[in-house]
Amino acid sequence: MRNNPFVTLLLLCCVEIMLYVYCGYINFVPFGDWEFSLAFLCFFIPVISVIINFCPMDSSYRKAFRYLTVFMVIVSIIIFIGFSYLLALGKAYQH
Repeated sequence: MRNNPFVTLLLLCCVEIMLYVYCGYINFVPFGDWEFSLAFLCFFIPVISVIINFCPMDSSYRKAFRYLTVFMVIVSIIIFIGFSYLLALGKAYQH
């Protein structure tokens, strides 16, 4: 796991899914709002990976994980913008 950032990414995805399902199970109020849940789903893993990036680790693993973190942040911003646009378009089309 130390030399493979994709295993860390897979574990973060599992934690995110479990947290999202649990918050929906206990009827946590902000998850009823589409905008908040979309932001949570898009930015949970990149924020945690940025926090992990500041932890001390091996230099070779740090370099690979830093590149993966930058890639995830860029992709999550693009996904968030795209989904926000589609949700706004859907709301406008309903009226």
